Amino acid sequence: MAMNSRLSPLTINNGSLKLKLKRQSVCYHSCYEQIERDIWVSSIEKQIFSSLQANDTRKTSQDPNAVQAIKNMPGNNVCSDCGTPNPAWASLNLGSLICMECSGIHRHLGTHHSRVRSLELDEWPPDLTAVMLAIGNQRSNGIWEAKAARSQKPTPNSSREEKEAWIRAKYEQKEYLADRPHRNVPLNHLLIDAIARQEISQVILLLASSTPEDVNSAYSKSDRRTPLHIAAQQGNAIFLQLLLWYGADVRKLDLEGRSALWYAKKVGSKDCAFILQSNGCADVSTLPRLRRGSLRTEPVPLDKHKDRTSLNSLH
Repeated sequence: MAMNSRLSPLTINNGSLKLKLKRQSVCYHSCYEQIERDIWVSSIEKQIFSSLQANDTRKTSQDPNAVQAIKNMPGNNVCSDCGTPNPAWASLNLGSLICMECSGIHRHLGTHHSRVRSLELDEWPPDLTAVMLAIGNQRSNGIWEAKAARSQKPTPNSSREEKEAWIRAKYEQKEYLADRPHRNVPLNHLLIDAIARQEISQVILLLASSTPEDVNSAYSKSDRRTPLHIAAQQGNAIFLQLLLWYGADVRKLDLEGRSALWYAKKVGSKDCAFILQSNGCADVSTLPRLRRGSLRTEPVPLDKHKDRTSLNSLH
């Protein structure tokens, strides 16, 4: 059954969107043709976008230079997934810009695959801006589309169905993802090594290839630091934020009972400390009292333990 309805402008009450439909007539025929679905979804998305733009109360103060800097990143002049010019939406954890239509598809993937944010309508604090400036469409696609043929990628004129099939294959099935290096080495070891070496492309690839267990695994029985501890010890807020988006557990402690926040404070990284505290990470002072002398004052070097392969030997 199809209902012939006309979209009425959206209204915003107390920050919530309400879409009103004015029913004109009801006819009993199939409404599930693909072209009708595409038109319907596209109309709703355009109405939502227009209403958000018109609602000044939803706009927050932001640094226009930050947004422009994101737009100026290599490849960010077109949608990461279909090539539509001047994309106005971002996927935070992917570090890429996407068009309005592709952003709707990304939302359906869920935040564990893509965290969608508007360039123009949402606030861009320094921590989120830093992630976008560290990645960009060119770097992101170099990893997520490494195995894709150019002819496979949709164009701005492709149907929504074609774009959705591509996006799901790219991010859900990971069909075009670059191969991870050193398959004989545990992924969490490689991830810790890449973080220690500040190699962002390797970190992105390994996170894309990882499971939550990989992200939260300690290096060894004698070194219980996780990738999150190492990122905090490095004072790298970008890696720290990416790890959290990929499921890093802030409750994980090292062998001496220290959280990632302890390491962030030890190296004086206010950015890392803020991100960790915002995500509920406890400081060492809130933990049960440890035995006297058990808490070392200096971070343990990555290659100190003799019962494991040095990180320097992985490359």
